[in-house]
Amino acid sequence: MRLTAAVKRSTPFRSNVETTSIPAPTGGWDAISALANMPEDRAVQLDNWVPRTGWIEPRKGYTSWGTGLGTSSTPVETVMAYYGTTSASDKLFAIAGGTFYDVTSQGAAVATTVTGMANSKWQYCNFTNSSGTTYLIACNGVDTPKIYNGSVWADTAITGVTQTELIQPYVYQGRLWFVRNGSSTLSPVYLAVGAIAGAATAFPLGNFITKGGYMMAIASWSVDTRQTVNDYLAFVTSRGQVIVYYGTDPASAPDWTLVGLYNLGRPLGRRCTRKIAGDLAVITVDGITSMNTMLLADRATGARQSITENIFGAIQTATSLYGDNFGWQFIDYPVSSLALLNIPVTENTEQMQFVMNTITGAWCRFLGLNGNVWELFGDQLFFGGNDGTVYLWDYGSVDDGDPITCTAKSAFNYFRTRGYTKRFTLLQPVITSDGNVIPGTGINVDFGADGTISTPNISTGNGSLWNFGVWDTAVWGGSGFTQANWITVSGIGHCASVITQVATGDTGSSDGLLLQLNSWNVMYERGGPL
Repeated sequence: MRLTAAVKRSTPFRSNVETTSIPAPTGGWDAISALANMPEDRAVQLDNWVPRTGWIEPRKGYTSWGTGLGTSSTPVETVMAYYGTTSASDKLFAIAGGTFYDVTSQGAAVATTVTGMANSKWQYCNFTNSSGTTYLIACNGVDTPKIYNGSVWADTAITGVTQTELIQPYVYQGRLWFVRNGSSTLSPVYLAVGAIAGAATAFPLGNFITKGGYMMAIASWSVDTRQTVNDYLAFVTSRGQVIVYYGTDPASAPDWTLVGLYNLGRPLGRRCTRKIAGDLAVITVDGITSMNTMLLADRATGARQSITENIFGAIQTATSLYGDNFGWQFIDYPVSSLALLNIPVTENTEQMQFVMNTITGAWCRFLGLNGNVWELFGDQLFFGGNDGTVYLWDYGSVDDGDPITCTAKSAFNYFRTRGYTKRFTLLQPVITSDGNVIPGTGINVDFGADGTISTPNISTGNGSLWNFGVWDTAVWGGSGFTQANWITVSGIGHCASVITQVATGDTGSSDGLLLQLNSWNVMYERGGPL
């Protein structure tokens, strides 16, 4: 009889160790979603990192441009760009301590003939009159408005109104309009078409105003209906009411039509509007509101559909704490596809910026840029500091010699297994860099904020381009790549957020450093549901 031994079947070993990749937060800073339900391409915190279409990168730095505008404690509260008939005649002016300075060239600012003004908070516009001469007109609601003709500054010569009441000039349909700061604040005035002087005509709007207040600003924007392109003029009150007109001649009923009366949140400051492309952005306590959106929605709907919707919680906090401070401003920077909302944390002392990628709509926050006011001059972006200096931004990778600290905290990720405990063990940032700066990385679990940040070792090389290297021998990655090694992390929880931080250094280049954070690889051991 043949005996056979029983065969014991073994169960294959199944490892619970998993490795996955999560994207860099190209969707930007999220201050509206619940922490437990935030999209994985968003960030709980994104300070001084700029979200791009496929990666995030450190913001650029700044360097001093115009110096000696008063003392080191004199804030620069206005920066104005004048555009002449040729680029050679363009000028950049700044106002500090009641004096107008020429800061067109880098170096010591040159005082103009305009001195001894009551304040340095001026609004301005460029205007070309009927003879083809370009002027810069500036007002502050206290002093007589000033006008620059390309060579000299002078007082305006406007009759029919107290000139010192004029606080904001604006150009619409070939004529100058002015907001008034005096007893007739709800009656803006306008000049004849093409005129820079002469009789001003009042345009009373008080009969439309039901919430009181005063006229805050005038601005225009365009609406493309696909059949026609219409240009609208908006009168914005301090209580958030907006009266909108369409036409060319306010003195002629057939050529001047009331479009409607709309309600926004309370606007913040005289510089509360910005025309971007064909739309008009208005800074209010609800965030940045699009006038194109408001034409079709009420205030509540408009707030939910505002430009700042993704950071609504942060906007509410900022407007509540700092809404009465001078320095609110929204400005676009086309060269870098960014738009900056300047927020005065402490007036004339500290500012921060909420910054949007204008291509993707993703937001981040800039810290360390203490700018009272911002201005585009050509393709360059300048800001007036709190220290008697005008600075050029988007220059190099340090802030006038100081390193820039960049911090990102990704959305908390459950790695497709909600309710399961995980032990996180290893983490690897996937970056593209010239090797000068490598970010420190760590991890937070279950909505914590105390993760340890470690700096990984790196390997760098020139790499091989596709179809040039030897297959299975050459390193594929292109020129100038950097690969960070895995680092050990420790954390047990249901979800995790990756922290990445870097302090930039001076590269000696005006272009700054190359550092792109593309994604993170995460290794964890999955347990059971608890």
